[in-house]
Amino acid sequence: MTYYTPRFGDAVVATPPKPGTTWMQAILALLFSGYPLVAANPSINAPWFDTKFDDMNQIVGHLEAKFGRRHVKTHTSLDGMPIWDELRYITVYRHPVGAHFSARMQGSGEPLRRAAARIKFP
Repeated sequence: MTYYTPRFGDAVVATPPKPGTTWMQAILALLFSGYPLVAANPSINAPWFDTKFDDMNQIVGHLEAKFGRRHVKTHTSLDGMPIWDELRYITVYRHPVGAHFSARMQGSGEPLRRAAARIKFP
């Protein structure tokens, strides 16, 4: 099995599920590339190590082929992963009610505009 080898300046987006992980990955793609029309493609450019859906050898091979700063995502909390001085760790949190309804809507298949119309935040 191939393992991820961190490089100086890489970033880990370590978030619980549903707080805005993809949003943060898109921001990092923009910041790291410096190109305003960058194709963020988070699932390809910033792989998720916690998943069992993808082949880890392919994920790590794709990362190793990249030049410059890279970013990856995890839903493992910071106390459950190694901390390397070379990396930057970014966490994103969201109000628990918003995260709950986001997860429910994702699993329901209900169109988002109808579901969003029913949510009232204080």
